[in-house]
Amino acid sequence: MANLRSIKIVQAGNLATFQPDPAGVQAGDRIHWNNETNNDHQVQVSDGFVTDNIPGGAVSNPGYPASAGVSYQCLIHPQELGTIQIVPPVVMAPAVVPAAAVPAVASLASGAAAPSAAPAPKKGAKKKSQQERGRKKEGRVSSHDRPRDPA
Repeated sequence: MANLRSIKIVQAGNLATFQPDPAGVQAGDRIHWNNETNNDHQVQVSDGFVTDNIPGGAVSNPGYPASAGVSYQCLIHPQELGTIQIVPPVVMAPAVVPAAAVPAVASLASGAAAPSAAPAPKKGAKKKSQQERGRKKEGRVSSHDRPRDPA
């Protein structure tokens, strides 16, 4: 992705200089010269590109589309020289996101048996006593099962 880059023209004693110099940019970046001096400047790039006159406090127009390592100079002050170097883009490695904990249910995909969905028997359910089971078989009635005499 192309970025907008700025090269400053700053006063250094009796002369002006370009900062940064050399300027490292990526191919396709647009470069503007920002004149921070009180004098006019006009920049010519070695590939033939020329800016408009840049008055003090102004920014060059049009911007230079960087495509190769080139040099440039001020047409008004030929001793003011600079260089543009094309640098490879910085590639950022993708962020590594730790995996979330896998719930136990997800392990079913690996072939583990699924838990039974049948309800568990209720605790405390009344079971028939051995005595009750025996009475049904033999048809006997105990003294507890006989009706009482109302007398």
